[in-house]
Amino acid sequence: MVINEMLGRDDTSDAAFLLMLDGGLRPGEVLSLHLDDISYGRRRVTVRERDDHPRGARGKSRTERAVDLHEPRTLDAVGRYVMHERRAGLVGPFGCGRARGRQRP
Repeated sequence: MVINEMLGRDDTSDAAFLLMLDGGLRPGEVLSLHLDDISYGRRRVTVRERDDHPRGARGKSRTERAVDLHEPRTLDAVGRYVMHERRAGLVGPFGCGRARGRQRP
């Protein structure tokens, strides 16, 4: 299957791809996520209007919405990425903003 061929390359790609595939998020919405937008217990991602991405990535929608993730593989992939590949000190899981008060590694 083509989807299985796309998965497994790296945790970053898997997480972003599955959020778009299983959650219906747009690329700009994925890039604009912050860690506090992800609710693992509720299996939900909250998409908010943001304009703080360092490279100007933005979602199309101007309204906030909650997206339930019914496929366990999606939050598993996001969790793997956040725990193992995400750079320390970032607010967003996919490279959005730096946390205040932290030093660069």
